[in-house]
Amino acid sequence: MADNDESGGSSIVGVKVEVLREVLGKAPEKLVENLRAGAWTLFEPYQMVRIAKAKVTAAKIRAEGQREIQLLHAKRDDEERKRKGGNLALPAPSDNPKALVAPDDEPEPIPLVQRAARHLELQAAQRQANVEAVVAEAAEQIRDIPDAEVTDKPADPVFATRLLGYAQDATDDDVRTMWAKVLADEVRHGDGAVRALDALRSLSKSEAKKFERLARCAANNGFVPLVGRDSVDGLKFDDIIQISEAGLVVQDFNLSIALSPDQEGPGGEWFCVPAVYKDLALRVVAPRGFKDHLDGVKLTVAGRVIARSLRLETDLDWLKTVCDAVSRKSRVKRVSLHRVRTRDGRQLGVYAEAVYEGNPEKRK
Repeated sequence: MADNDESGGSSIVGVKVEVLREVLGKAPEKLVENLRAGAWTLFEPYQMVRIAKAKVTAAKIRAEGQREIQLLHAKRDDEERKRKGGNLALPAPSDNPKALVAPDDEPEPIPLVQRAARHLELQAAQRQANVEAVVAEAAEQIRDIPDAEVTDKPADPVFATRLLGYAQDATDDDVRTMWAKVLADEVRHGDGAVRALDALRSLSKSEAKKFERLARCAANNGFVPLVGRDSVDGLKFDDIIQISEAGLVVQDFNLSIALSPDQEGPGGEWFCVPAVYKDLALRVVAPRGFKDHLDGVKLTVAGRVIARSLRLETDLDWLKTVCDAVSRKSRVKRVSLHRVRTRDGRQLGVYAEAVYEGNPEKRK
């Protein structure tokens, strides 16, 4: 929990945040800020330093947490063994119902209040271990982020509390990794997209896998082109509807992007760039005045935040399939994928040599 020290500076577990920044850098400091916003005091400062300086891995933190829980269970078992005189063995099976009745000298059952207290202690320990595993993995992911890529937006208490509340019940490694990526993304962008957290939590494991496949085919603006109106990289339309019902795809299945040349190239040919996929641009060459469209679906704001958090690689094979499909349209001269040239992180309106040329004879 954050406190104010006598000099008026903000601190966590007695250490000034300014000191954490000096030791760890801006990204880990922003992570700590999100933890404080979510009312969690997870690591002593030396643990944060160990993670940030690559002296310990998230896997080790996770293993240490589970080891402590095992020791807690062992301690409880030992206490129970002593209470029962060193014998925890169950009675041998018997056809005689009276054999199952405890003898008079059997210890009294543990009172309800004590049983509840033990349950809460073990539950709290497991939840603490789950959150520490998520934070440790997030810390690994942000270790090499330059200060310039860390958001200056203040941590959102609602977002941080909700995320860490969901993370505390994440016992599956894949699910913990997912929450770690969302937390790391918040360090970068600071969107505080609570709706994205709620949508992500509602996904089953199979739905999450389907969403990942769809997100790999999404343009920077969230548009996902369809081929044949019924599939995206093996996902059927029913799968897309399922993802839509989870709040990750816009529930309007009549969306499209225009294929209308609006730029003249050096050789006098007209072209348009209907979609950009990270650093790949879809370039369509057609006669001036040509008008057509490409059908598709679009990720919601929550879907785009989650897709960005997962840091997925674009599905190049699917984009090649889209290129081939568009190149079969009447009067389209050429469709290609180009690496986008950038300067200081900004995309320029100039495209490098084609990565792929659409083949109108190719069929999926």
